[in-house]
Amino acid sequence: GVPLVSCQLPGHGDASALAGFAARLNKPVEQEQLLAMLSRFLPQGGEVLVVDDDRAFVQLILRMLEAQGNGYRARYAYGGEEALRKMRERPPSLVLLDLVMPGLDGFAVLRAMQAEQALARVPVVAVTGISTEERARAKRHSFAVRKRAGLREKELLALLRAVLEAVQAEYA
Repeated sequence: GVPLVSCQLPGHGDASALAGFAARLNKPVEQEQLLAMLSRFLPQGGEVLVVDDDRAFVQLILRMLEAQGNGYRARYAYGGEEALRKMRERPPSLVLLDLVMPGLDGFAVLRAMQAEQALARVPVVAVTGISTEERARAKRHSFAVRKRAGLREKELLALLRAVLEAVQAEYA
């Protein structure tokens, strides 16, 4: 019967969530965005390792690179462990790395790369899903009150008054 109040406190996690990544691409990735990012990091071409558990996404990126014919060679891995194995065999010029994968996620792959001298300087571009990011942002900025029996009208109105009073300065 004890009410539960939950909210995410502001912190440094928002700013540092993608620390260590050279850049970020949001899914769905458009060919112009991909090529602009590649030309920024690999103006002379090079080998790109595409790492994502979504096979359709990997194939899409491979087709975009093939269609361009700008000196970019592509390899792929469908998971973090496979990506690290391939990078250790032959370090790529750049890695496109999905953040959410089963097993080793993108953050774990990046940490492993940073710990290895041969891979630490390889630029890594985070590939994120917009809907995932929007959900995370909404969760970070949420405030919830839960009570098993539900809130009575007086309780709800008192909470709304307190919340409006707390955030009123931001909207003035």
